[in-house]
Amino acid sequence: VASPIFFIAIRMILAAALLFLSEYIQTKKITLPKKVDMPLFFAISLLHIYIPFVGEFWSLQYLDALKVNFLFALTPFFATTIEVLHNKKLPSLQTVSGIIIGFCALLFLLIIKDQWSLFTSVEYLSTLSLPEGVLLCSVISGTIAWFFIKQLSKDRYTITSINAWCMLCGGL
Repeated sequence: VASPIFFIAIRMILAAALLFLSEYIQTKKITLPKKVDMPLFFAISLLHIYIPFVGEFWSLQYLDALKVNFLFALTPFFATTIEVLHNKKLPSLQTVSGIIIGFCALLFLLIIKDQWSLFTSVEYLSTLSLPEGVLLCSVISGTIAWFFIKQLSKDRYTITSINAWCMLCGGL
């Protein structure tokens, strides 16, 4: 039986091939990354493909659905925090409202889960095991990668091209 990492690699390589085909059909060319952009492409491959997928598949062997969903649901909170730290500007009222609504929804789900009390739910989620830490790092890593993707996609590359090259690199 092949390891999950092997299947991730095959999946990424096949997805890259399909994305390259899609780009070629749409634009009649395949955009090659410029040498100056190679560090960003490598960083995206590592942060958006390798770390999240390998970490996720490894940690899913040991975690229940509630913790997995809860950790993935933290993505908007991480993205907002990273954006505030990176751009050094406060989020808009609309963003803050969305974060508050999302946080309240998460709390509501924790309260009603199997008739648990809020205290038990918070205690349950506050203990962090190695698989949970790995999954949390995977979620944060994928979130950080989107900032690099945004930087590359501003005027130089399409999202299809960025994903194709990064999936190829991450798969290899």
